[in-house]
Amino acid sequence: MRFLRAADYADALAKNIPGARQRVVINAANFLWGGKLDAFIPLLREAADRGVEVRVVGDIYSKFAAKVPRPNRGQSVIHPWRAITEINDDLQRHGVHITYVGKLGLNPYSRRIHSKITLVDDTIYTFGGVNFGDDMFTNHDYMLTMRDPILADRLYRLIRDIEKNQPVPLPDLEEQLGGTATLLFDGGTPGTSVIYDAACQVVASAKKVYYVSQMCPSGRLAKLLNATDNECYFIRPAQADPPANAALAFDQWRFRVKNLYQAPRYIHAKFILTEDKNGSKHVISGSNNFSWRGVAYGTKEIAVHSTDPALWQQLYDFLQRDIKQ
Repeated sequence: MRFLRAADYADALAKNIPGARQRVVINAANFLWGGKLDAFIPLLREAADRGVEVRVVGDIYSKFAAKVPRPNRGQSVIHPWRAITEINDDLQRHGVHITYVGKLGLNPYSRRIHSKITLVDDTIYTFGGVNFGDDMFTNHDYMLTMRDPILADRLYRLIRDIEKNQPVPLPDLEEQLGGTATLLFDGGTPGTSVIYDAACQVVASAKKVYYVSQMCPSGRLAKLLNATDNECYFIRPAQADPPANAALAFDQWRFRVKNLYQAPRYIHAKFILTEDKNGSKHVISGSNNFSWRGVAYGTKEIAVHSTDPALWQQLYDFLQRDIKQ
């Protein structure tokens, strides 16, 4: 697996989509046109025109995100929802399949699709936090990329299941990807998360933990983290939009987690690195923010649990170079 910063991920897609021959499939929580993202509109249209299967599966939370003011996101551009719908309608006339799944209720965060997976033929981009929105490629964030036809087909089937079965929860998954990695997928049953459980497991046996997330750790994981030698980096309440800012402030007060992050740039990356007492190292990386709130709300998430030292080092270098400014 190779690490790609958010901006490099955007560049890789812009380079590779024109050469796609089989499929371009994008699954993201937010899928919002505007600003830099508009450059992808002709790329998807042209791919569909030449017979490539082009499929987008976003979450209807995108509609909410398009209408809520974003005072802490700099100069990012998001088109009004009506304009986004018109662009999508044009793409669909060219054969692009676009689906926003789920429903918005009194709690807009409940039962969300929060996974991020992109396939360009057999090249995979996942196990990171990057959504599709103008500001998403400028955050502290990344995706992991690999070329694997078998895994690409497996993830394609998973995306189709997400597309067809929402809002029904899917089965949780723990599938081996080889000797050092396990695919983890939260199917969206409220109160259960194989990703959160795996994070608790690796932290419980760790002597040193590096925690990076958009959100403050909460629940059992926060208590386990506080029992270790840890470095935690997550956005400060002043950097978050309402109501996430209030949740951040409350969780940090309740769980007494020390936040070392001081830089102004928004963190959207989500990973945990551990060093065990026996010398082994673990990585958990993906879309899950490691907050019990997401578990309680029943969000669909994807992550990888790996003991590959090369992957561990790539994320550790990212932490040292980008997060610890």
